Amino acid sequence: MALTEITPVDVELTDARVLRGDMEVLSGVSLRLQPGEILALIGPNGAGKSTLLSAIAGLVPLAAGNCTLTEADGQDAAITRIGYVLQKPVMLRRSVGANIDFAMAAARIPVSARKPLKAELLAMVELAKYEHTSAYHLSQGERQRLAVARVLAMRPGVLMLDEATNSLDQKSVDLLEHHVRELAAGGMPVIWVTHSLDQAARVADRVIRLEKGTITHNEKADDFFASSASEK
Repeated sequence: MALTEITPVDVELTDARVLRGDMEVLSGVSLRLQPGEILALIGPNGAGKSTLLSAIAGLVPLAAGNCTLTEADGQDAAITRIGYVLQKPVMLRRSVGANIDFAMAAARIPVSARKPLKAELLAMVELAKYEHTSAYHLSQGERQRLAVARVLAMRPGVLMLDEATNSLDQKSVDLLEHHVRELAAGGMPVIWVTHSLDQAARVADRVIRLEKGTITHNEKADDFFASSASEK
């Protein structure tokens, strides 16, 4: 049960509205994420980027609209098929390896598949030598890499990253970007919230810009960055 066996999930959000009290924080947002696509979600603070991810993950209710998750065979996908990496993930007070063990058990990965999958993930994020080290002894960059490995241990069909490389060392940024591109090349759809236009230009196939809860741009990355900055 290697990472290459992960099957992608199609994500479609239609006319989504999210309210916080009387304030509308998402207003009629629609998007569709295709298998193998990396979507960069950009915009100013308070634009609704994290709220959009939370809506897709089922963590905040929609006041209107729909979010559908569909498996490759056309069946509805479970919400647990979403892998969500936060900017400041919470580490379990366990070893690095035990953090991944917990995720695999929660996802009911077959016991026979867990050891090779864990080895693959630890090697991928360059944490194999820390398998028996407490996760609390890792650097911030190492913790974020572990967070990605822990999410992937649950074999998601879509990966969402919310400012996942903020304040990380360049090695960790480069490593995460590299592996996300590899996952997308294997069919994994990715939504990446970032404040870095340079990062969006490096990794994204498509760019959506949010402002005040609405989409102002939804373009292929090449087209978005070819336009003058003043138009954005």
